[in-house]
Amino acid sequence: MTSENRKNYVCVSCGNPVRELIKKYSNTVKPTHCDKCNQITDKYIEVEEFIILIDALLLVSAAFRHMICNGNFKLYWKISLVVLLLESFALCRQKRGDESNTALHEKGFYMCTLQNIGEYLLITLLLLFITALLNMRQLVKIGLASVTLIILKVVAISNFSKFFLLPILVWRSNTTDFGRKLHYIKIKYCD
Repeated sequence: MTSENRKNYVCVSCGNPVRELIKKYSNTVKPTHCDKCNQITDKYIEVEEFIILIDALLLVSAAFRHMICNGNFKLYWKISLVVLLLESFALCRQKRGDESNTALHEKGFYMCTLQNIGEYLLITLLLLFITALLNMRQLVKIGLASVTLIILKVVAISNFSKFFLLPILVWRSNTTDFGRKLHYIKIKYCD
């Protein structure tokens, strides 16, 4: 395998670049250790994705490093879609007010979904632009497609905290108007 085809990994403990996450011996596979911090380079390679997701929701930086740099991102795209739909539903319901007797209009939900997709794309483009301004040399070295993929992963992962919209949707009738607005503000602006 040439150096151009080799995937770049990082140590999830310290962020140091490493060549490989595991060493294959005749009958066994052992995780490698980081040269900088002497920790296992990626303790999440043998962990279920659900546990990694819980660690990410608990804001464990090693889980974020694994998901962005070392891990397979297929499950997280699906979770990002669920979060997008959940956020769109919450936004649509918030715009509708407390009219619990009227049915949710599909058009309003679709418009909220398009609004959220537009926000995600705008954030991605803004981050790409800022990255290009701050470190053009690194952008050229890694490649625009790779940096864009990393930024998309970061935007998707940063929205996982919107799972916390679920309690306010479920127990909406058991809270005050002030409590509901405060919860929305915390979720929207604290992720």
